[in-house]
Amino acid sequence: MLKQIDHGAVMELSMDRAPVNALNPALVTELNTAIQLAPKASKALVISGREGLFSAGLDVPELMQLDQHQMTEFWRNFFGLLETVARSPIPVAAAIAGHAPAGGAVLSLFCDYRVMSRGEFVIGLNETAVGLLVPGVIRHALIRLTGIHRAERLIVAGALITPEEAFANGLVDKLSESPVDTVKAAVEWCNAHLELPAHSMLGNRALLRQDIFREFDSLDDKNISGFVERWFSEETQKVHDGPGGIANGRFWQAVTPEPHMVFLTKFCRCQAEKQILKRFRQRPSRRAWWDRESIHSRIRHKCGNPQVRPIPWQTGFGRR
Repeated sequence: MLKQIDHGAVMELSMDRAPVNALNPALVTELNTAIQLAPKASKALVISGREGLFSAGLDVPELMQLDQHQMTEFWRNFFGLLETVARSPIPVAAAIAGHAPAGGAVLSLFCDYRVMSRGEFVIGLNETAVGLLVPGVIRHALIRLTGIHRAERLIVAGALITPEEAFANGLVDKLSESPVDTVKAAVEWCNAHLELPAHSMLGNRALLRQDIFREFDSLDDKNISGFVERWFSEETQKVHDGPGGIANGRFWQAVTPEPHMVFLTKFCRCQAEKQILKRFRQRPSRRAWWDRESIHSRIRHKCGNPQVRPIPWQTGFGRR
């Protein structure tokens, strides 16, 4: 699930969990452990995904199988991962070579630096669209980058935005011209900082990250339990189970390496839809827009679900 690539003094940890680098309990634990160990073997760290995809965020289908106690434990570990990134004693850069919705964007917020590839990709926090409140430590991390007003606009709208919009809003620090250049740019940023006097670079870095450290210091089990209770609340579950919700089969991930490809993953309870999508994915990958309309039409006919309809891939990871 995780590849380690040596770039001299810089280590790259590349997420490699098929099909979409979704963050499940196992990947969260493995990533957390690897980041904790990284300072023993390197002087800087790059977190990456693969070309066209950083991470699709949390593995919602797997998480939906958890009870409240298990969900609390997962969120405790996920916040632990974010804290490990934030408190890393060495610089950490995110190489975002593609889509980074929801949890993928959240992970990048706690890095020192974010490079994102230009292209038809999206990034952002879509918690509002799926009925969730954004936890305080994540809000703070976004505000550090974008400012209060822009953070409010992005969170309240549950917006998924383009790389150019992310750069304009301060959500990413640099745009690379293509996915293959993204890791290179992140490594170059790390190496440039390693050329500075280590004691002053690392000391000033630590001093200027004290605010985010305090946010984690104030994050206790009560805060985490409160977030999980809202996840299981009647209001949130209505969003999940309603027409267009996660559990009702109309929660899509637009996380394909090529923008014209069909969505590769669908969260769905309807076996008819699953069978049609499975057959469709087995066809050649380069398909035109009208094929997307074709598959939705067949799904509507097969399972009698009139709510299924084509949606632009740019809408990304969200509720429809």
